[in-house]
Amino acid sequence: MKLNPVVAAILTPPLLLVACNGGNAPSTAPYTVSGTLYNFNASASTPSQVYSAWSGGSGSMEALNGSINLATGSVASNGNFAVTLPATIADTNLNAFNEASLDLSYENCTGALNISNKAALTTAIEFGVKGTNNNGLAGAVDLSVTKNSSGGGQVVTTGSALVYSDAATNLSGKQTCISNGTSVISNFDIKLKAGYNVLNLVVTINVDAAGKGSGSLNYANGTRASHWIVNPGLATPLSLNNNVQTLTNTLKQQAKTLFH
Repeated sequence: MKLNPVVAAILTPPLLLVACNGGNAPSTAPYTVSGTLYNFNASASTPSQVYSAWSGGSGSMEALNGSINLATGSVASNGNFAVTLPATIADTNLNAFNEASLDLSYENCTGALNISNKAALTTAIEFGVKGTNNNGLAGAVDLSVTKNSSGGGQVVTTGSALVYSDAATNLSGKQTCISNGTSVISNFDIKLKAGYNVLNLVVTINVDAAGKGSGSLNYANGTRASHWIVNPGLATPLSLNNNVQTLTNTLKQQAKTLFH
């Protein structure tokens, strides 16, 4: 099961490794994730049709590190849920940064991503809904759409990810990619602390009346998006799809594999 925004987790004494890496020790308190599930209409023709009240019924929410179930919480019939994760994740279940995923020269991309502490080990936590009428991976995604009478418009999607790191590290930089006349800029301004971190990917897609598009992806720490949906990979910018969407999907996949 794979998520959008975003993007394996747990074992050695974290204090020891963090001391070696020069970061702060992760918190010793468990970490609770809570929210509300919504129905999501990926083929909506108007912004107001994108979200509606959850109708999937009650079930459970799993916090996953690959095939490892870190914790399970309950999903109420109205979509409300809470799941409490362990305070720390063992280093044996964490990963080194996948720097190979940063080479997108084949997509005509230029620019570099800088990692201040390459020794840090990380993982992206995923969430899965089970036992309801709408099961699958779940993620927090906010979507706003502005359309004009000429057929163009703008879509802004904020997808949230939960990343665990065994040590503090910063990821910064900018990449510019051009494909078939479409330009997409990726900006990274991520400050990971030891422990759990909420990261947001804000994707902005602009399309003119002729269907020509441009886009930007901005990665940064932030407040988690408010709408939890099942199978967030289906989230498409309504009728504003074009080649810019294909390129942004490639870049989102690049960022996701960075933490795996």
